[in-house]
Amino acid sequence: MPGSLPWWKDRFLLYLSRERNYSPQTVKGYRQDIDAFLEFLKEHRGGDFNPSLDPLHLRLFLSWLRRRGLSGSSISRRLSGLRAFYRFLQARGVVEDNPFADQPNPRQKRRLPHFLTEEQIDQLLNVDFGDDFSGRRDRAIVETIYSTGCRVSELVGISLQDLDLDSGVVRLFGKGRKERLALLGSWARKAIRAYLEVRAKVADRAEDALFVNRFGRRLSARSVEDIVKRRLIQAGLWRPGLSVHSLRHSFATHMLNRGADLRTVQELLGHKNISTTQIYTHLTVDRLREVYDNAHPHAY
Repeated sequence: MPGSLPWWKDRFLLYLSRERNYSPQTVKGYRQDIDAFLEFLKEHRGGDFNPSLDPLHLRLFLSWLRRRGLSGSSISRRLSGLRAFYRFLQARGVVEDNPFADQPNPRQKRRLPHFLTEEQIDQLLNVDFGDDFSGRRDRAIVETIYSTGCRVSELVGISLQDLDLDSGVVRLFGKGRKERLALLGSWARKAIRAYLEVRAKVADRAEDALFVNRFGRRLSARSVEDIVKRRLIQAGLWRPGLSVHSLRHSFATHMLNRGADLRTVQELLGHKNISTTQIYTHLTVDRLREVYDNAHPHAY
């Protein structure tokens, strides 16, 4: 019924999609956060979906999430989604207070991202990709991610009109459709030009996606993940934890290792907060420690 949480959930998701221009994947995440909360209310309030929530139910909800085996990061994700949902309800006068506003996220260990060393990147790019359509496309994909540090969702969203190979610039659309310009190095530009020669034989003029499958349609994020994993296996580099996102991590780590400042890397990665970028400083400090220990005569 209008006024109940399920009804407002639909209004909230439409707001995220139409007014905030959030991607379908991001909207799906918010849907899952709210659905988990509705499932809890169904169990503990017998389907009473009144938006008002007292502190007891909030504590019960956190306990319910832990009993279901959710990690600290997953619980934080749920709380973040519900915090935004109740902020939406509060702005529309549905509730007076946001019960999730002052609820701290669970403490959690920050995991260092998996990345490849510069030598391993060279090893990956030196494998025989092949000179056919798939080979040229796959090389262009790997080179583009490593050159720009883009997310896989940003990569598959690139259209031909977003690309300026002469200037070495590509327009990316990040989270919330936020636009930024990324830079393409000479290796990436060369790989993309080689790929474009064969792309024209597969995709018709109506398809504006840069990266397409063998049927000429825009590649999905899942397809790119499979492509990168297959090429990592081919290079003898794949291990649990590595993924297409590891190329983005490698880009950031190598930039910092070679002297780039944190603010520049933050801008290139499209991070909203510099605290997100700072995780890479742990990797660079570890590298400095390794070099120091090996080189300084009084290190030990």
